[in-house]
Amino acid sequence: MTHQFTCFILLSLTLLSCGKKEGVTFGKPVTLRDAVSIDRLYTKPAPDDFAMEGKIVQIDTVRGSWFILEDDEGKIEVSLTEFVIPPDAKGKRALVQGNKLAKAYRRSASGQEYETFVVYASGVEIY
Repeated sequence: MTHQFTCFILLSLTLLSCGKKEGVTFGKPVTLRDAVSIDRLYTKPAPDDFAMEGKIVQIDTVRGSWFILEDDEGKIEVSLTEFVIPPDAKGKRALVQGNKLAKAYRRSASGQEYETFVVYASGVEIY
């Protein structure tokens, strides 16, 4: 009887772990699940609140206050003003909830200035 109970518990735990993969949240909870493509943010006006999903391909390793998110259609800089993420988040997938899209000017390694867009994130879920 004890063996059957142990098997039942192990089977239950296995089935529970097969559900949706939960991530670690930084900032406010990510409440939006329907992600827009990065290309859509570049080509159409951004809604008041939006979500994007992709892979973290570059990260601020000094403070963790920004990162570059890439999806199948492009890349965009994500700025974190009220929280930071750990440096080991590079290479992981993230769901980002943004509440502001703004133009920014950056300087390349060669010293040339260029215009880009930055998303200000209210919350990030990394998985």
